[in-house]
Amino acid sequence: MVSVVSVEEVRKVRPRISPGEESDQDRFTGERFLPGYSDGSIELQHVHRYAFALPFVVGRSVLDIACGEGYGCDLMTQVAAQVIGIDIDHGAIEMAQQRYSRPNLQFKEGSASAIPVDDGSVDVVVSFETLEHLVDQDAFWSEIRRVLKTGGILVISSPNRDAYNEQRTCENPFHTRELTQEELVSELSHRFAHHQLFSQDVVFGSLLLPISAEAMPQTIISLDPTTHEIIWRVGDEVTRPYSLAVASDKPLPISGQSIYTGRYPPNAMAALVGGIVERDQHVRELGSQLADLEASRAALAAEAKRDNEQLTEQNTLLLAQRDELLEQKELLTVKRDEALFRGERLRETLLEQDKVIEGLKSMVDQYAKRLATSTASTIAQQQSVEDKN
Repeated sequence: MVSVVSVEEVRKVRPRISPGEESDQDRFTGERFLPGYSDGSIELQHVHRYAFALPFVVGRSVLDIACGEGYGCDLMTQVAAQVIGIDIDHGAIEMAQQRYSRPNLQFKEGSASAIPVDDGSVDVVVSFETLEHLVDQDAFWSEIRRVLKTGGILVISSPNRDAYNEQRTCENPFHTRELTQEELVSELSHRFAHHQLFSQDVVFGSLLLPISAEAMPQTIISLDPTTHEIIWRVGDEVTRPYSLAVASDKPLPISGQSIYTGRYPPNAMAALVGGIVERDQHVRELGSQLADLEASRAALAAEAKRDNEQLTEQNTLLLAQRDELLEQKELLTVKRDEALFRGERLRETLLEQDKVIEGLKSMVDQYAKRLATSTASTIAQQQSVEDKN
């Protein structure tokens, strides 16, 4: 039988989860729990699984496949000998490396279908809500067997397909193939000699736990909000949206019921009662708004493109007109220069002609004077001749 440290010993260690940061909420998708995020239902699901695994990892080497931002690895490292966190998301691994630093903790980027650790190198493999994301699930199971030591332990969880989808209004876009509880048991039985199966759900109600071994089978009592009838589900009739299993080739100790209780501020009850559905509806509404914004952005981009094309066409036309005007300017400049040159030559010619005219006028004046003198002399001679006669 695989030896498991008692819960009492784990409780003495009192491991803690490091608080998150406000900026972490920007990374929240509903597929990963981020410490400090206010959605209590996610904390109840995710932290409970890691807390449940603590007795199995005390003093052992542990591999956490699809570790996310690493809070679970950090929690287990406080009781385990060594923990390795693997995730395919580079951003998640980078965030984990920045946030959590312990000598027995390391994070690696890698695929669940090709785990970057040696054969038979870990005592415990922990993998919560991973299987349903994978296309090649057989490779995942083979990798788990490869890295586990002989007699090693697997602690795994996955959505119970039928019950899980009853609580949702649409398919989970992050999931590739979900298993029913029966399919998960089949996969475990095929690969491990022993396993113990658990089911998990987040509920709000009054809890009555039997303290006698002879108590009646597990019973869930609820009130139908439509018919107001009291509904009983007993034993095998109880189905829950998540399955969790512990498996090994060695016999396992029988674990009892495990209950994780959260403490939340006022007005957080919506996160416990239908919070996921409300969140999904909100996500869909935001998705619709985003689609509208994308359509609007695309329309604006198309309009901007058309405007840009028109401006480019107008700019090309204006450039052509500018070039034409520059050519006309150059031509007019040449003509102006030619006209100025002709005008200057004409002015010079006119000045020369004025000089010639002035010379001719001077010659005419001199000729007129000589003519007048000659005429007067001739008249005087004629008068003298007449006087003599």
